[in-house]
Amino acid sequence: MRFTLKKEERLWGHSALEFLYKHGKQTHYSCLKFIYTWVQNPNEPPCRVVFSVPKKRCKKAVDRNKLKRQMREAYRLYKPAWYQQLEQKNKQLHLYIVYVGAQPALYKNIQESLEKGLASTLNKM
Repeated sequence: MRFTLKKEERLWGHSALEFLYKHGKQTHYSCLKFIYTWVQNPNEPPCRVVFSVPKKRCKKAVDRNKLKRQMREAYRLYKPAWYQQLEQKNKQLHLYIVYVGAQPALYKNIQESLEKGLASTLNKM
């Protein structure tokens, strides 16, 4: 299996993001906040995701872009196991991952937070 993050696996569009932000459930784990909603659409991949780092948390664009790259990379590497868990539950998910740390974190911390946060999201189903 290739570890990719295709365009159809990304959540985009103002209305989709606004709906997710207003009606989604939230959970926090360490430096990441997860906003999610369960959907039933057989034409979509098991999970559509968007990553965000607020300007309020990280003032420099270089730091924001680096954090988003690190979050995407951690998600991309964890994706096969994550998809397998979603397919076993026969569910589909729209997911908004927001960095809420006060300062830029190490990749290892982001990776651990992402894996544990996704696991807790699945357990709250």
